[in-house]
Amino acid sequence: MRYKKAGNTEAGTEGTSEDSISAEITRGLGGSANIEDVDCCATRLRCTVSNADLVNDGILKATGASGVVHRGQGVQIMSLRKTQKVLVRTYQKMIK
Repeated sequence: MRYKKAGNTEAGTEGTSEDSISAEITRGLGGSANIEDVDCCATRLRCTVSNADLVNDGILKATGASGVVHRGQGVQIMSLRKTQKVLVRTYQKMIK
């Protein structure tokens, strides 16, 4: 799955814990305006950000991520089994 960001939308915040985690992932990536590209697989969420300095590993790890990998403008959020579904839903919200 791959998505090139077309607009400037925040992850949904409809009140569920998954929505809350999605919003925190977006915040940890520096906000929706900082997210340029998103790709998702079973174990990680891969993002390209405009400004890597805005990424907050502490926020991302607090969502249940087992790790965060940086390479240039690329950020990979590695998931634990319990957060895989949340990462996929976060991805789905970002492509809407």
